Amino acid sequence: MSMKNKILLLHLIKSKGNIKQLTREGLTYKNISELLDILVREELIIYDELKIKLTESGNKYLNDGRILIKKQQKNLWIEGENKSKIPKLEKDFIFLPNQNEIHF
Repeated sequence: MSMKNKILLLHLIKSKGNIKQLTREGLTYKNISELLDILVREELIIYDELKIKLTESGNKYLNDGRILIKKQQKNLWIEGENKSKIPKLEKDFIFLPNQNEIHF
């Protein structure tokens, strides 16, 4: 697995985040479980009772590689929403929406 995915999973464990971000990166649930096994073998995380915690080396690994997951470009922070966009209209065109298609 890539170093970026390891750093991202360590960050999610530390911040008690949602794994949806990993699935958006293209990982399957099987890949995530394999990645967890790798992190345990590398002693970056431990299972403590019913919780998963970072070890000291896991915290150091996360801090060293945090630059890999930090998005520098602000336009990438929020994904664009294209579902509501309509095509560009000419200046003299009057748009009257269909009342049955308006949802508020």
